[in-house]
Amino acid sequence: MNKSGMLLLISLIIMTGYAVSGLVSQNQTEPEYGVVQLNAMPGIQVVFDNHPGGVLPESGTIMIENVTAGHHQFLASKTGYKPEYFETDVTSNETAFIQVNLTEQVPAYLEISSIPTNVKVFVNEQYQGITPITIPEFIEGTNIVKLELENYQDWQQEIPITNGENKTILATLVPISPTSKTPGFCLLTAFASLLCMGIWFMRKVR
Repeated sequence: MNKSGMLLLISLIIMTGYAVSGLVSQNQTEPEYGVVQLNAMPGIQVVFDNHPGGVLPESGTIMIENVTAGHHQFLASKTGYKPEYFETDVTSNETAFIQVNLTEQVPAYLEISSIPTNVKVFVNEQYQGITPITIPEFIEGTNIVKLELENYQDWQQEIPITNGENKTILATLVPISPTSKTPGFCLLTAFASLLCMGIWFMRKVR
């Protein structure tokens, strides 16, 4: 191949490369973004798609920009309030508005009495004291309460507690049955009784 042919081939390769590059760039879709506006009480912490989204200022409004269009999840939390999850769909070049209203956590109380009294109380395997007892600021949800007393069967129950609920429990413990005597012990006792009666009878005859 002469020099002019080589130059022509190189020119064709370069032009083909530019054409392919332009075609690829035309087929690529630019990412679409939107904005999310959260309105809530100041001090609420926001987690956006498992990433920190910031803390709401005194104005009670926070703007999250450059959010990829699509479905997203938010977690709003604040000390003394129940955390809440929110979901929203973000549209390109538009603003999605989310109103966050958290429920205040009210302490729950659990009062436990028992028959008999002075029974050890455990909540979720943590010792609390002896009955009768009142447990303040009880954990909301389902808790395992267990009562223990020597010579009595353990008492255990799952206790559901809701926000701000005051619940009273009266537990009756069942005594443990005394150990049954073995057959050998019973036969030995009977034999000893018969022997004593025989000796007594022989003395009477004499």
